[in-house]
Amino acid sequence: MRIYAILKKPEKANDYEFIYKVMLHKIKREGVMCYMYTSADATRCSYDHCYSYLETAHEDWDELIDEKGWIEIEDPVPLGRRDDELPAIDD
Repeated sequence: MRIYAILKKPEKANDYEFIYKVMLHKIKREGVMCYMYTSADATRCSYDHCYSYLETAHEDWDELIDEKGWIEIEDPVPLGRRDDELPAIDD
């Protein structure tokens, strides 16, 4: 399962980068990967973080995402796309 969302406003990642969107990816072994994107048009993440539980990831991000909410996308096929790669998004 992979879901992504665009943030209402960019969140500071460090002194010079901002996070514009995030993806949560439930992985086969225990846990959830959170991929963070530092450009509005990025398709590959700049940062990642591993959560033990999906609920914890939602607690951190749900209040920050825009009105479109979480958008479900297909998992990548084996040996296909990278796990963190988003499809091109048309607004």
